[in-house]
Amino acid sequence: MIRVGLPYHLRTLASVGDEVVVDVSGDATIRGVLDAVEARYPVLRGTIREHDTMKRRGYLRFFACQEDLSHDAPDTHLPDAVVAGRDMLPRLTVTSPHRGAKVRGRTTTVKGLLVAGANGLPTSVTVNGHKARIHKIDARTASYSVTFTESIGHHTIKATTVDAAGNAVATSIRVTNR
Repeated sequence: MIRVGLPYHLRTLASVGDEVVVDVSGDATIRGVLDAVEARYPVLRGTIREHDTMKRRGYLRFFACQEDLSHDAPDTHLPDAVVAGRDMLPRLTVTSPHRGAKVRGRTTTVKGLLVAGANGLPTSVTVNGHKARIHKIDARTASYSVTFTESIGHHTIKATTVDAAGNAVATSIRVTNR
């Protein structure tokens, strides 16, 4: 099974979440993954690749293990980590405050979302060293929140989570307390 992230407009068209999981029959190649996505979600045919040439549409990019494969040949084999599912790290986002926000006072409340990876849903999140409360939404998704104080000025808010295999994922934003 291979996890495929889709851009907003294709997610909307296919009525799916941020990503889909597909089984690829045969070799795990770029073409194989795209064939599997289009077979499972026929509404996406022609949106990722042109109908007649089967070439990638110019506004879409293909990434695997943080490598841009957009200009690779369609029969390029995907990295072993993708095939083995080791690239499926959890995803961590900060939903509030937004990047560049001006926070009133010294109290900062950080909220975000956590999506399970190959090793399940992580059970802890820290933000600037403070342990966040996690609220499970479903088997693959949770929200988190934490409140702490910062001095007045510019700050980096860094959220970090670790999955059951010890893989750490972090994200950060800059805010100003005033």
